[in-house]
Amino acid sequence: MHTFSISEAYLGMLCAEGIAYGIHLVAFAACTRSWYLHRSRLLPSEPKVRWPWVVVSVLLLVAGSLHVAMTCYYNIVAFTSSDGMGNSDSVFEELSSWIDGAQVRLICLRVCCHCSTPS
Repeated sequence: MHTFSISEAYLGMLCAEGIAYGIHLVAFAACTRSWYLHRSRLLPSEPKVRWPWVVVSVLLLVAGSLHVAMTCYYNIVAFTSSDGMGNSDSVFEELSSWIDGAQVRLICLRVCCHCSTPS
């Protein structure tokens, strides 16, 4: 049975993350358009805009954008700095990479945004 190397896993992750990010971006654009059109026709009897939700959704979009960009950068660094002999795994196995630390912080930001969403 074939096992994935860590570099193959990162490439698969980048592909899946890119698809999920595209879906998130399209949904964000549709919701923003809907919110803007609804806001321009807002009647006094309708409820006000819930700004905490807007802030949370923008924060999640920014965090997702940064995460996809850092994952793409990490893959580029790993595959361009390797000597072409399949040594890109050594880049991914480094524990002291600043990219790993930044991605952990972005995941913590996402968890905090999901846990503190207003009701």
